[in-house]
Parts: sequence; structure tokens; C-alpha cells
Amino acid sequence: MSQGGAAQPRQGPWTASAERSELGGATTAPPRIGLATDTVASEEREFEVNMASMREDEKPWKTDLARKSAQRREQVLHDVEDTIKKAASFEDALRQAAEIMKKKFARYSAITMYVADGEDLAVHTSLDRPQGPDRVWSGGGPLADVAHGHAAIAVSDLAAHSAWAGVGLASGSAMVAPVRTEAGLWAIVEIWSDYRDAFTAQDVKLLDKVAAALARKTPAA
Repeated sequence: MSQGGAAQPRQGPWTASAERSELGGATTAPPRIGLATDTVASEEREFEVNMASMREDEKPWKTDLARKSAQRREQVLHDVEDTIKKAASFEDALRQAAEIMKKKFARYSAITMYVADGEDLAVHTSLDRPQGPDRVWSGGGPLADVAHGHAAIAVSDLAAHSAWAGVGLASGSAMVAPVRTEAGLWAIVEIWSDYRDAFTAQDVKLLDKVAAALARKTPAA
């Protein structure tokens, strides 16, 4: 008892229950903590799984592989741009650029360079391309869609787009880029792989840069 005779409340999480018990009231059981414990345990397991996944992604060999792949793309792009710049003509630049990319990238199963010829697109250079037409109309079809655009595109599954069979590409994947200046369309670069989902965002960026380098080589540039 403290001075003045007043009882001091007991300290702790069960004070109210203890006082009711002393006064003859019903006792209250402490709250169950099993659910909270299970939740914490589940969160801990999820955290451990996430950390393991992060550690897997951050393994040195994966980081090193990504870095080397990026460096290799940059080196190939430099070689292609340099070759285009030194080529004797725009037509030579098309052929030589196709040859370098085909040689350097195993995933590039075939490369075809089309040139604008009136209302058609005519095959100028074809390296290991599946059999297809030598000329296609620029007013319709998948290549025409690219011809009217201004950036490279990738198609991850050609089998899901039947129109590509009309230009000889019925399966696999492809990426295509227009070679365009203010004067209009000069050519189209088509890269095909016999595998689906063969091309990454980095491949598309590289093709865009190659197309830009070819555009600078056109007689109108």
C-alpha cells in the first residue's frame, strides 16, 4: 500500500484481468498469439525466398555474362557503323552490314536487305533466308507496316501472325527496321531467327542504330 491507503494498479499487460479476478469477476484469458506468430513466420519465409532469388540473380557469373554481352553488342555495332561509313556506296553498305551481323550473331539465322523500288520492296541482299518472294508490295503486308513506320520492331512468334508466311517467314521470330530519311523510305532490314522469342530489347536498339547508320549513307543524306 502506498501513502493515503489507495491501491496501486499492477503493471503489465494483464492488469485489468488480474484486478477483475481479485474482485471476484470473471477472468479474461490473454489474447491468442498463434495467428500472429504464423503470420510472422510466413513473412519471414517469404523474405528468405525473395533474398535467395535476389542472390541467384546477383551471382557474379550472371552479372559478368550480361556485361560481356553488352560489350560485345557495342563492339559489333561499332564495326558495322564503321563499315557502313567506309563503304563505297549505299548498296555496298547494305551488303556489308548484313554480312557482319550474320557472322557475329549466331541467333541471327538469316538477314535480308530490301530496297524500295517504285511501289515494291525488292530483295537486295539475302543471307540464308527461307524461300520467299523476291519482291513484295509496299502497300500491304507486314513489311509494308514497317515501311510506313520509323523504328525497329520485333515479332516474337511469327506462327501467330499468318501474314508473315506471305514473305516466307512462317515460324520463328523476326525483327525489322526501316531505313528512312526525310526523302522517304530507302530500304528495310529484316533479321530472322528460327527460334521464337530470339530477340531482346537490346537487339532491337542495336538494329535501330544500324538502320540510322545506313540512313546516313544514302545519297540523299
